[in-house]
Amino acid sequence: MKKSMKAFTQKTTSIANGNYFEEINPQEYRTNLNSIAISFDQLQKQILSHIFEMQVVSSQIDSSTKEISGVLSKQKELSEQIFKNSENLTNANERSYANVSESVSISKEMAQNTEALQKYAQTLQASSSHSKEIISSQLDSIVKIIALIENISTTSHESMAYINKLFNSTTKISEILKTVQAFYKQTQLLSLNASIESARAGEAGAGFSVVANQIRTLAQNSSHSVDQISTIIEEIDYDIHNVIEQSKLTQTSVTTAVENTNIIQDGLKKIDETYSEVDEHIQGMRKKIDSNLTLFDTLNTTISESSTSSGQVAAEIESIHTHIHTLYEKTNDISKLEVNLKDTSKSLHALTDKVELDLLSDAKEKIKRQVSDLIENLTVLIKENPNLRDINTYSHKKILDIVLNGSNQMEAIWTNDAKGNFIYSNPPAGIANATVRDWFNESMKGIPYVSTIYISAISKSPCMTISIPIHDKSKQIVGVIGADIGIHYQ
Repeated sequence: MKKSMKAFTQKTTSIANGNYFEEINPQEYRTNLNSIAISFDQLQKQILSHIFEMQVVSSQIDSSTKEISGVLSKQKELSEQIFKNSENLTNANERSYANVSESVSISKEMAQNTEALQKYAQTLQASSSHSKEIISSQLDSIVKIIALIENISTTSHESMAYINKLFNSTTKISEILKTVQAFYKQTQLLSLNASIESARAGEAGAGFSVVANQIRTLAQNSSHSVDQISTIIEEIDYDIHNVIEQSKLTQTSVTTAVENTNIIQDGLKKIDETYSEVDEHIQGMRKKIDSNLTLFDTLNTTISESSTSSGQVAAEIESIHTHIHTLYEKTNDISKLEVNLKDTSKSLHALTDKVELDLLSDAKEKIKRQVSDLIENLTVLIKENPNLRDINTYSHKKILDIVLNGSNQMEAIWTNDAKGNFIYSNPPAGIANATVRDWFNESMKGIPYVSTIYISAISKSPCMTISIPIHDKSKQIVGVIGADIGIHYQ
């Protein structure tokens, strides 16, 4: 009994001095000492388990601290860059606001000019309509003048005909007068012969002489009248000739006037047509101006809304400045927490360093074997179960549940399709899609993934995540299979 108690005391002393792998072997002890040895053995295992977990946590804290330090450094740089970008955005917004204000002024000025153009167009359209009415009236007057000139031309032609007829009549009268003159000459000759014969007859021819004298006197008077008539007829002929010449000139002038009037008429018709086109264009211009005024109203409204939005953007930018400043302060606070976390990590290291055993390092070879065995088992599983290449939840569930239930070290197992969707997961996955996880992205590249040791959210114990790609018959990656395995110091 003393020997057993002495041996037990030596072993417990050895464990107390830091030799945590000292084997107690409770079966070597009897009665009450045996139960104490069993309790001490259990305590020893718990201490080793806690040391191992503390070393895992310490390692995880170191890794997390480094990551936090890097993230904080990047976050500070990003915050400073965002702050600079925010200032640039503020300056750009101020310039934009100034440009919008200037655009509003220009738009208002253009709208005023367009309104003035609209008034000019209205005045021009009124003037054009009035001018068209005047031209139409003048065109009617020209048509009437042409009709009158044509009537004058007709009357002139008729007068010419009458004048020619009168000229012909005077010509005939002249010929008759010539006949009368011939009669006169013969009468005068007869009168002379009668006078000669009456002189030869003496007193017997005295009466005949008187008759001859009367005939002579009558012939002379007739000759004188004929001469006067001839003179008058000559004057009439001269006047008729002048009238004919004047009528010809008048006829020529009338013809020229008619031609010029026709030209004027054609010109006025073209002007009237042109005014119609001008009026049409003016109406089109007014429509465009009205459309522009509507667009200017829309533009002014848009610019006004842009100005309001610019003001809102300025307010939002100011709010962003405030948030960035707050974020910067929070980052500084997190930096302080990071320092505290480093101090905690150092304290934890100091605590675990008192233990001369590095259980994490000692377990590495065992962990490597576990990981290698699991990767090999998963590879064999895929090869022996072609159904895992297909997206069939029932088939995946049946296969994976058998694997999980037959493993002591596996805590979870799952499969994903090529898009990161979970086909099946036991226990159910805590995320909807795996594309946010490194293990999925690395395996989709064809690389087996092995994580560092971390504390499981499921078992609250140290564990690792392993994943490998699933290939189809053509060696194309169609998905990923992954598992979490528990890590223990022994």
